[in-house]
Amino acid sequence: MSGLLDKAKDVAKDGGSTEDSIPAKGKGSGLLEKATVVDFSGGGASSAVGNIEKTGEGLTLYSIIGFAGGLFFLAIGFYMVGDVMEWGGYLVLGILIISWGLNSWGFKEFKGDWNTKRMVALGMATLLVSGIPYMATFSFPSNVSIGEIEIDESKDSLSFTIFNTIGDDATASVEADGIEVWSKTGISPGSNDQVRVDAPLSDVYQGSTIDAFGEGLVAYTIKVSVGDKTSEVDVNALLLDRTVKNAGADMIPVTEQQTTSTPDDNEHQELNHLGLQMTMAFGVMNSGEDRGDSSEGKWQAFLRGVESDFNFNVAIKNEGSTVWTGTTYTVDGDSMSSTQGDSGHLDYGWLPFVVQGMEKSQNMHGEDVWYLPRDDFYDEDGCYTIEITVTHLVETDDMVDPFTHENGFHYYWNENENRDSDEDYKAAVPC
Repeated sequence: MSGLLDKAKDVAKDGGSTEDSIPAKGKGSGLLEKATVVDFSGGGASSAVGNIEKTGEGLTLYSIIGFAGGLFFLAIGFYMVGDVMEWGGYLVLGILIISWGLNSWGFKEFKGDWNTKRMVALGMATLLVSGIPYMATFSFPSNVSIGEIEIDESKDSLSFTIFNTIGDDATASVEADGIEVWSKTGISPGSNDQVRVDAPLSDVYQGSTIDAFGEGLVAYTIKVSVGDKTSEVDVNALLLDRTVKNAGADMIPVTEQQTTSTPDDNEHQELNHLGLQMTMAFGVMNSGEDRGDSSEGKWQAFLRGVESDFNFNVAIKNEGSTVWTGTTYTVDGDSMSSTQGDSGHLDYGWLPFVVQGMEKSQNMHGEDVWYLPRDDFYDEDGCYTIEITVTHLVETDDMVDPFTHENGFHYYWNENENRDSDEDYKAAVPC
């Protein structure tokens, strides 16, 4: 026994470890080596077992943004894929990839990790949902239809779209009260099963659809056929209400008040007439209605405005003699222009008449008021009439010849400016 102790001491004296001299099987079961070492110095813990899986924080702002953005782009893709030939396959595919990526990011923020199986499932769902409208295009029988009917003012035509899924060329025609007035054959279905067709108004238009009282006159119908398939639709009457039969003008005196001092240091109010503010009207007169009091020179008749293509000329006369003339003005639908560079826009057939030579003032609301200066046409008190001559550019049986309308008022501008302070203003009267 003493010999064994001496050997142990000799090993220790040589600097060795008594632990090293113990066989492996005497070291124990090894559980201590696998125990978790906790370091309390920094307040944290480390484990030799492995990393614990990170979990998400639930429905956060970032996850909501991901889901909302993914659904938004999916809706766009759902819409575009229904007409993928129109939008282009690469663009549609890019939209769907964005939707898939945003939804995957939303789940990553919600769950806390990028899960491969989840991402694949989302991709498959995105393709499935977006493929519904694409597959739906094959679920309907081939047919032909008409839509998007309007007036193209730039081409002076009745414009419409033919939707043709049959694939063969189409034939289109326009009828006025059952009589064919225009037709076209060999119309290709187009690259995306739809094609735009323009029927010239010079052929189609056979007179207005509506009279002064809103009653129907001429009825227009568009017909299209492809093989044994046919389609027809009535044109909205308002589109082809284009015959101008009456014209007129508001003639509103523009005045100003000036304050002057009298020799006895009193103030005196003077009234000056600056000129005439005018608004033109083009359409159809409804003699059963009026526009109320015309004491300031307003046009009395009620006009239902129409949009059409025509030229008009304006002249002002005093007691039958011409005292002012304008240039020729052209109306194209609802826009006016002239060779002098004038321009304007008609609203329900009414046109604020602002042309070369007019001057500008402001009303009590600070708004600009354009008027024809008094010195350009006014001499003495009397009857001043505006004469408007209209010439249609698209002629039909009921509007071949130009027509002229006049309206006017007797103005007392000189008399009103020289009246005594106790005298009332003398309003204009129709003449």
